[in-house]
Amino acid sequence: MSMKKYFITLKPTGAFYFGSEQNFGSGENYFAVSRQVPQQSTLLGVLRYKLLEANGLLAKDHGKALNGSASKKIGLQSFVHNKISEAKDYGVINHITSVSLFDGEKFYFRGHLDNGLGCKDDKEENHDFQLELNNGYPLLRNYDTKAYYPAVWVGKDGKAIKEDELFTPKTQVGIYRTVSRLSKRQNDVREDEEEKGFFKKTSWVLKNPKLAFGFFAFLATEDGDKLKDFCQGGSALTPVGGERSLFEMHVSDSDELYTQWQKRQPKQCPKTVNTIGQYC
Repeated sequence: MSMKKYFITLKPTGAFYFGSEQNFGSGENYFAVSRQVPQQSTLLGVLRYKLLEANGLLAKDHGKALNGSASKKIGLQSFVHNKISEAKDYGVINHITSVSLFDGEKFYFRGHLDNGLGCKDDKEENHDFQLELNNGYPLLRNYDTKAYYPAVWVGKDGKAIKEDELFTPKTQVGIYRTVSRLSKRQNDVREDEEEKGFFKKTSWVLKNPKLAFGFFAFLATEDGDKLKDFCQGGSALTPVGGERSLFEMHVSDSDELYTQWQKRQPKQCPKTVNTIGQYC
């Protein structure tokens, strides 16, 4: 089976929400905050969904088991994080890379949370943070624990860009959410709806309309080309995440972009994933 690398972009059509640790749970959790970038399991799920859609293999009934043709395309194995599996089976998908931001010309990579942090002395000179002991516990000198230090992204010139220059939060406040529950009344089992208190949900919007999330996928050539034609043929819109935020998906097979992506990754960025579930 011949393989080829494809560059896949997901451009949000509006506000988007990716699942995180701060989701609405089964308990009394009324505050939810989206991740700013999709997880690799999300990217794999979108890729699998579009491959099935491009081949007319989507099950009509939600939750229905995959037929033989569908399982050959996308495999039967669940996402394996940071673990090499001897029985890895993702069908025609060989591996995917980590996600970056792409504006049509340049890549932007997520930097470490402490990227660019430092303290200043009276001469306004920057210095690295230093640890000092306080009652036997190491603390960062001149570091304000109550201050917010945004994560940064790193462009092609190595310049740090704060997240609030790229992302705008969109928050829904004071809206009741409906919770369904089963109850027995007059020997009939019925579903009741109950309004459960105040909640706050934060989604994100990309400030620059040219920006999109981008990653590379190594796919069987025949299937990758078919997916590319399918998205170019007017089927680019796809729901992403539990909230089914709409994105435009585009696929290309530019070797030049892959070379640029490899060269532009700053050393201070987190290690990237060069195969599903395996960190390099």
